[in-house]
Amino acid sequence: MGAGFGLSTVQRIVRGHGGGIVLDNVQGEGAVFHIHLPVREVSGSEAVPEVAAVALRSSRSGVRVLIVEDDLTVRELMKRALKGDGHAVAVVGTASDALRAFDGARPPFDVVVIDVVLPDRSGPVLARALRRRLPSVAIVDASGYGEHIGEDREPGLFLSKPFTPVELGEAIQRALAQGIPREPVREADRA
Repeated sequence: MGAGFGLSTVQRIVRGHGGGIVLDNVQGEGAVFHIHLPVREVSGSEAVPEVAAVALRSSRSGVRVLIVEDDLTVRELMKRALKGDGHAVAVVGTASDALRAFDGARPPFDVVVIDVVLPDRSGPVLARALRRRLPSVAIVDASGYGEHIGEDREPGLFLSKPFTPVELGEAIQRALAQGIPREPVREADRA
């Protein structure tokens, strides 16, 4: 059986979005959790990922991070944590959006945090495509399925979900500090 999120993680996610959790517990029948989240409309600028060069230059740390995560809640929590650390952060939900954001970012990203399982391409394939564009970019793989998911994942920094904001910040620092392995381009990645 896999590791679940846990109630404390769910509570942090819900509270982080301005919501709350109500527990109904009936003796002998079990418990029901009601999650209440505020409604917000998505503007046109949020619907399409745009990376403004001005926003990427305006970080206290000088570090520019791209988060590639298909779960909106996880993506927003990661963004908030890294901005709190003083990093400039852009977030996208698909590999295709990540490639567009990466290609359009000036100056380029220093670190990319990639969910290993994405809806349109695997994280490892995306990582190799990004490294072909910029060999020095630091990559952090993240997954809730365990480190062994995706046999095509390159050796390197792995962050197991769920993780804390401190663990995420430490992973960013380790990724920046370690050397970038250079592997030959695999034939399967040329497409």
